[in-house]
Amino acid sequence: MSIPTQLGVADKKMAVSIQETTGSLEKVINASSTTNFVVALFLGSSMASLWSMIRAMQMIVLYSLLAIKFPVHAELFFKAAIAFAAMDMF
Repeated sequence: MSIPTQLGVADKKMAVSIQETTGSLEKVINASSTTNFVVALFLGSSMASLWSMIRAMQMIVLYSLLAIKFPVHAELFFKAAIAFAAMDMF
């Protein structure tokens, strides 16, 4: 078992690429989750899946608040997850 390689400080090009990808994925996830929520409300489907998603988002956001050093990939994911959890869509 080995530790996976992490992005170094000198690898700015890869970090920018990951950040751009994270930004575009953030928009897609926000749009699909919002659409799913609206469709579920109109169709009157079970709210259990919505509450499951909300609980999962809470766990992800709370996990990012721990005083642990995370790789760059995880930090970018946590920033996008916090933006989504804050419902900052516009």
